[in-house]
Amino acid sequence: MKPYYAGIQQSRETITRYSRVQFNIFKSRTKLAVICFAAGLVVIGLALLNSYKALAVILVFLGCIVFANQDAGANYTANLVIDMFQGKFPRLKYAFFSSGFLIADNEKEIPYRSLIRLVEDDEYLYLFQSDKLGYMIKSSTVIGDRGLQGLKELLAEKTKLKWTRQNRFLTFSLSSQLGLGRSGGGVSLSGGKRMSVSELLFGKRNSRP
Repeated sequence: MKPYYAGIQQSRETITRYSRVQFNIFKSRTKLAVICFAAGLVVIGLALLNSYKALAVILVFLGCIVFANQDAGANYTANLVIDMFQGKFPRLKYAFFSSGFLIADNEKEIPYRSLIRLVEDDEYLYLFQSDKLGYMIKSSTVIGDRGLQGLKELLAEKTKLKWTRQNRFLTFSLSSQLGLGRSGGGVSLSGGKRMSVSELLFGKRNSRP
């Protein structure tokens, strides 16, 4: 077979993205527990809003803090790696052959049988050898017979693994769920009334005359 070629220019953004995908794939139960805990705080806070407003505000605020920091572990790991490069991020080039793949400047071929997970999103492929070691490829850089689809089929065939995606529930943002940042979102209260998180925590702004 003719080899496939691909690559990626590492950056702060790609390293952070990789770290979050890695965390979501291998630490999904931990993150799910954090999300459920935060959601529980918000739900209890909303339920107590009419009876115990001060306590309700505290619970909702704590829930929002937990939501906002759900990627703290992944971000911490990413920042350690970013600091190691000291601003000099490498460009990695991959070559995929029949039995394994090579990373440029590395003479040792990595066998496909050593991979344990194949993960994709809209822009990248992630090849994991373990929960701590993996490789990231920009999908648009793939060169070879039938391009990206051909490479995905080769990897699936050689590894006997199926391509998976992150659980979307683990990748949602606080702003999209609770209406932070942009107008139009918010939290539904009893009676169909909607309030933004800022209104809930700090009260409505007085309208100008």
